[in-house]
Amino acid sequence: MNPSARPRVAGVIDALHFVGMGVLSIATSDNDSGPVQVAGLATCVDLDQDSRGVSVSARQDAVLTTGHRVLLVDHRGWCDSGVATWADLCPQDIADTARTVVGPFLPSDGHPHPDLEAEHWTSLAATLAQHGIQVNAQDMPHLPHDVVLSPRLQWQVGCHIARHATT
Repeated sequence: MNPSARPRVAGVIDALHFVGMGVLSIATSDNDSGPVQVAGLATCVDLDQDSRGVSVSARQDAVLTTGHRVLLVDHRGWCDSGVATWADLCPQDIADTARTVVGPFLPSDGHPHPDLEAEHWTSLAATLAQHGIQVNAQDMPHLPHDVVLSPRLQWQVGCHIARHATT
């Protein structure tokens, strides 16, 4: 596996960590600061504020080498009816589900479909283009993709992990 594509779970994104790891060069209309690059993707997950059970919301950003972010996907999330409590979740399970929820989506048979994947990445590239950032959609799946757990979610999962470890 390419080290830059290795799944990671992070509490805090450090944009400098992405530099040199599959960075895409893109053109901008601002010639004073030079070219801006998409350093990677970051999916931020948090407790769903409208739920009392195990429910998580997610949004995905393009992280630029300038440290700025561009919102790509919002209003995503999931409820896990198969999980009785937060104690049954681990950060890696949350990260894996978050990557699935923000896409590209898998058909009901669970196998990737090239047309659906291409449509997903083309849509994200079009969102970036609306912000003056030109990127090849075919290169986007190869970017690093971090999942960032909010402090509230880290506490929720960590609190239950710590409790479970002591019993």
